[in-house]
Amino acid sequence: MKTIRLTYKVLFLFLALGLGIILQAQSIRTKLSQAKVGLGKVFSVTYEFTGSDIGKYEMPDFKDFKVVGGPNHSSSTTIINNRFSSTKSLSFNLKAIKQGVILLPSISATIDGKNRKSNTVSINVVKGFKTDKEKQQDKMNKQIRENLIVVPIISNRNPSIGEVITLKYKLIFNLNIAGYDLIEEPSFQGFYKKEISKEPASKAETYKGKNMQSAILKEYVLIPQKYGKIEISDLEFQFTVKTQNRRSRDIWSSFFDEGKRTNVTVPVQSIKLNVSDFPKAGQPKSFEGAVGKISLASSLSKNTAKTNEAISLKLILSGNGNIKFIDLPDLKFPDDIEVYDPKIADNIKENSAGMSGKKSYEYLLIPRYAGQYKLPSIPFSYYDPSKKEYIALNTPEYIINVDGEAKQENVSGGKPIIAGKSVDLIGKDIRYIHLQHQGLNASNDLYFKSALFWVINLLAIILSLGLFFYFKHASKFKKDANQLRNKNASKLAKKYLSTAKESLDKPNKNEFYEAISKAIYKYTSDKLGINNVDLNKAALVEILSEQKVPEPLINSLISTLEACDLARYAPSSETQMNSLYQQVKQAILEFDKLA
Repeated sequence: MKTIRLTYKVLFLFLALGLGIILQAQSIRTKLSQAKVGLGKVFSVTYEFTGSDIGKYEMPDFKDFKVVGGPNHSSSTTIINNRFSSTKSLSFNLKAIKQGVILLPSISATIDGKNRKSNTVSINVVKGFKTDKEKQQDKMNKQIRENLIVVPIISNRNPSIGEVITLKYKLIFNLNIAGYDLIEEPSFQGFYKKEISKEPASKAETYKGKNMQSAILKEYVLIPQKYGKIEISDLEFQFTVKTQNRRSRDIWSSFFDEGKRTNVTVPVQSIKLNVSDFPKAGQPKSFEGAVGKISLASSLSKNTAKTNEAISLKLILSGNGNIKFIDLPDLKFPDDIEVYDPKIADNIKENSAGMSGKKSYEYLLIPRYAGQYKLPSIPFSYYDPSKKEYIALNTPEYIINVDGEAKQENVSGGKPIIAGKSVDLIGKDIRYIHLQHQGLNASNDLYFKSALFWVINLLAIILSLGLFFYFKHASKFKKDANQLRNKNASKLAKKYLSTAKESLDKPNKNEFYEAISKAIYKYTSDKLGINNVDLNKAALVEILSEQKVPEPLINSLISTLEACDLARYAPSSETQMNSLYQQVKQAILEFDKLA
């Protein structure tokens, strides 16, 4: 009797379970990652379809939310008692943009031939609400940001239009930094901009009474090109901060354990500048926008010459300021002196100090007729923002004495005219018309089939053959050169490693890390026959992956490069440097085995 009752109970249980599975097997369920979310925060919603035959469905309209991710699809299949059941999931990442209890849209679909609709769910959006995980992350980020500050340093917030200023973004830190990225380049609308490219180097600094490290992350030379209030937009840096899983005496050991990496975003506020216009009072006629501290020098190669003999006039602008964009005013020369376009050369540097250098103009003058000529003084002026006044400069006047006979030509029906005296337009390229032939003879010879014709065609054939063999040889030479680079890669790597080993005992440890980095980049580029000019860690990973290099070996090389980068921010011991040296040496040996 007991056995019969037990059998009924088991049977009832299986029937209930089967009925539940059947009911569940034809449903659409809506799931939320959380029931409460902060305004502006992101959460996920998932629509789960269950059934043996799931038909088409329409995408939901999230009018009260902003879709920041999705739709993401996934599916699975189960078999229970020879019955197939499929489960498909459709998920979205949504950003809460309205406060209050907000209903999420339902979704409908045909499942096993029947119309099904998802259950209705709502989410409570509260301004300032944070989950426990977000609170914990905020607490950690706050502690990190107290030891991770980016300070903009601008040389002048009230410059003049055209004045050269510098902008630096300085990092002040007391953490183990594995790397950083500029999320978005700031906007320099209204400025000439030149970024100064150099590797950041750290140094000790006291900041608000704390011993910290500092490094310049970004540096720019700027020139405002309009006056008024101009703003350099805000920006964000993202830093990868490495925390250790175990206690250690120094920061370096984090590269030799599985420390946790945390990405922290550090915002930098916008910079507002008040740019002044050039003052109208006292502005010279020769002023054309030069700003700074500038000098003008001139020299004449000789002041006595013969007709048709070349004379060189050289003008040099030098100093500090917007010298890159300065030009001389139009120069006026006597009509009887032929003037060629000037040869312009410059040597201008843009660095942390701003913009400086020199710009030279060399004019070639050819007097065509005898006489005495005067080269007038050349006016030049610039605005000095430190004195807030214009400075006028002038070159000296030059007198050129030209020896030679005055050129005389006969004009039909008239009397002789002395060139340069009676004809004022000679300096404007007007020449006399020759009324008699100048020794030209008519020819009846045909060019076709002449000796010159055959010589030219023969030379063309020889030139074509020469180019063919040249390019063929160049292709072979390039192939041989790549093979030679591959062959010598290990020797070159050993050379850099030898330099690194010699640097272990030197006080400047940067030489060691520079030699290690060069060994890796130069070895891999020569081994694979690629150009290492633009090679960086990201490009190296991509290239090595394409070449089917084992992932552990790639990770070893990249972690070593990261270690070298970090050495600019953190102190290191000789033991750690030796360990890094052995790691690189072993990685190169393993790489050689792949060849």
